[in-house]
Amino acid sequence: MSSVDLTDAKQLSLFKHDLRNQLSNIMMSLEGVKYETRNNGGDIVFYLQNLTESAQKIQELLDKLE
Repeated sequence: MSSVDLTDAKQLSLFKHDLRNQLSNIMMSLEGVKYETRNNGGDIVFYLQNLTESAQKIQELLDKLE
């Protein structure tokens, strides 16, 4: 493995780490909003579920990069 490849691998690893941290914040916040709005129903439930599923798909994509 060349030094360029190693640098690219380190950068990708750092990028994935930073992205996972931000994604974790998003997912925790979504759970908090779900809890706070649990009695509202309606469209908010649909939007929150859609956001949660999208965040989970991003997590799965990151997992596949390993």
